[in-house]
Formats: sequence, structure tokens, C-alpha cells
Amino acid sequence: MSVADCDPVGYRDNFSIPAARLGRLWMTFSISPGSGWRFTRAEYLPALAAALFNSSEILTDTGRALVQQRTLHAVLAGAVGLLMIFRLRLPRATVLLAVVGDWFAYAPAAVLLALFTLAHQGQVRTARTVAALVVLIGAFTPWITGYPPYDALFFLGYLAEVIIFIVAPVAVGSYLHAGRVRIISLSEHTARLEREQQLLAKAARSEERTRIAREMHDVVAHRVTHIVMHAGSLQMNVGTRTPEWAAGQAELIRTSATKALEELHDILKVLRRGREGAVRLAPPPGIEAVVPLIEETRKVGLRIDYACDGEQRPLSAQLGQTIYRLVQETLTNALKYAGDAPVVVRIGYRPDRVDISVNSGPSAMTGDSGVPSGGQGLIGLTERVELLGGTVRYGPTSKGDFRFEASLPTLVTPPRDSGTPPQGRETT
Repeated sequence: MSVADCDPVGYRDNFSIPAARLGRLWMTFSISPGSGWRFTRAEYLPALAAALFNSSEILTDTGRALVQQRTLHAVLAGAVGLLMIFRLRLPRATVLLAVVGDWFAYAPAAVLLALFTLAHQGQVRTARTVAALVVLIGAFTPWITGYPPYDALFFLGYLAEVIIFIVAPVAVGSYLHAGRVRIISLSEHTARLEREQQLLAKAARSEERTRIAREMHDVVAHRVTHIVMHAGSLQMNVGTRTPEWAAGQAELIRTSATKALEELHDILKVLRRGREGAVRLAPPPGIEAVVPLIEETRKVGLRIDYACDGEQRPLSAQLGQTIYRLVQETLTNALKYAGDAPVVVRIGYRPDRVDISVNSGPSAMTGDSGVPSGGQGLIGLTERVELLGGTVRYGPTSKGDFRFEASLPTLVTPPRDSGTPPQGRETT
């Protein structure tokens, strides 16, 4: 595994964990085995150094009686050191070879390399077990072989050898392995966070597209319905009404089209916001715009009875906008499917919620007004209500009316410019 495989983007600049630093230092030397009979420097250089160290230690030991015996042991110890070239590929076999070679020919450097490799590759428990076994064998070797003698000098020397050739390699190998594991863990954690961030961003984009689609549907459906109704009225009464009335209808059509273009332009600004930075948008209509909406719809010819009851209070901008869109969509549906029937709109303030009720009376119309419908209006209203934790019910009644009811909780603290609720009661 290379540094790029386990070091995420920016990790080297953002983390300063000692184990991770030491792990990156280790990874710089690329301790990895070769293939076949091709050995890497990390394999043959330490093995060659171990062979030279083992042989030199035995040849310079003047305490051994026979030169021939020292030479034979030096050759065997050197061979054991050279065989450590396989330690990265066969760590357990080489540690066994090192222990046996150290017993017969004194190969401490081979033991050091084998224990370090075993601990470094994650077999820490095995390395500790082998280390304890080597310490016990070394402690009883003088008693078995009779050389060297048991004295204070032997114990001091043996303690130093245990620390240098057994304890140190196991400790350093375990530490480097822990650093490597931590680097890989941090890398996987960073990659997982990046994937989660991508999923969240994708979900946010999808939610934003859905919200924009709802807004565009509400704007287009409501304004186009007004335009169609005004144009139909103008067409039907062009020969029976005065020119002033016709001019008024044309002005209403122009006003509705202008407002539709303005609202669509604001929505398009939101779509461009990601490329051009933040933009200033007009505040969305809230509950304070319900009365003007009703007055505007009355001009199309729809008879609306509106009332608001309960202790009126400021509402959050999101809640006020949702109430406005509910009333807007239900009035649009009434225009399209029951333009000649009376409509009753009720907004009721309760201690913990706001109730909205829109009832459209029986209609004598045999068909709709000719305005195309995508069938998404009520679905969009249901999504808006459920987004705020409310409930919605709609459908025909036994009297032939069509009734829409929604209940929205008022648990969100309203901002300063949330608007003023409509006052009083108006009936036509």
C-alpha cells in the first residue's frame, strides 16, 4: 500500500498525530516484498546487515575456545541472517528459523529482524509470545551449555541484549503497525465522510429541485388560470359589454401575466445562485398576502366567503408561506373546476396550530374551464403540509361540495418580518 492509498487529500496538512507521522515516515521507505526472485532493498539490505553483524559478533568473541568452532558458528549465523531476506513474505517461518539459529549459532540480528517484521505486520501477540520464549531460552542457555558463566556481568549483558534485540523490535514494530492502522482508519473515515457529504449534497439538490418545481407549479397554475378565466370572460362578453369593461379585463390579463413573469424570474434567480453567488430575492408571500389574493381572485368572478377566527398572532415565514400556497392552490382548483360555485375560506388560530379549511360548493359546470392540469397541485400541498409536521384531508362531501382541510403546528418561533395575519371577516 502506498502513501496515496491510505492518506486522504489534505490529511498530511491537517493531522498532527505522532503515530500517524511515524507511520508516514515508515511508509516513505516502502517496506513491501518483491515478487519471485526479485527482492527489494527493504528485503536484502537488512538481511545482509544481519548476516554481517551475526558473523562479526561470533568471530570477535575471543571467549570461544576453538577458532574452527567460531568459524563454523559464524558461517551458520551469517546464513541465518541472509535467510531473513524472506521475512516479509514468510514472517512466521523466518522467526522460527531465527530462534533456532540463535540457539545453535548465536544470531541476535536475525531475531531482531524477524520479531520486528512479525510485530510490524500486525501479528503482535505472536511476536510477544516468541519474544518471551527467546528470553527464557537465552536465560537457561548458560546452565545447559556451561558457557558463559553465571555472574553479574552475564546478567547485565544479557539484560542489554534482551532490551536491544527482543523488546525494542517488538515495541517499535507494534508502534509502527498501530500508526499504520490509524492512518488507514483515518483514511477510511475521511472517505466515508466524503461519501456522506456527497449524498447529503445530492439529497439537498434533489430537495431544492422539488421545492422549485412546487413554486413554479403554484405560480404558473394560479396566474395562468387567472389569465385564461379573464380571457374567456372577455371572449364571451366582447359584444355585450362596454369598451371600458373590456379594457379592464385586458388590464387584469396584463397584470396577471406581469406578476407571473416576476415570480418566475425570482425562481430563476435561485437556480442561478449556485453559479453567480447570493442574490437578493423578494420575500415570499405569507399569510398577510391571503386577503389580497382573495380580492384578486374575486375579480375573476369567483364568489368567496372569507373568515379568520381565534387569537391571531405572528407566524413563522415558512408557515405563513405554506398557508398562502394552500389557499392559492385551492382557489385555483375552484376556478378551474367550479368557477360558478361559492367558496368558503376559513383560517382558525388554535393554541398550538393553525387550521385551514376551503370548501367549494356544488357546481353546475359540466366540464372544467379548459385550463390544463398536471394533477400535481394537491400532491404538492400534501408535501408542504407534511414537511411542517401537519395533517391534510381533501375530497368530495355527501352534499356535492369539495372540501380541503389542513392543520399546521405552530411550534417554530417566527422571525421579525413574518407578516401580520389578516383581520376580520369579509363576505360577498
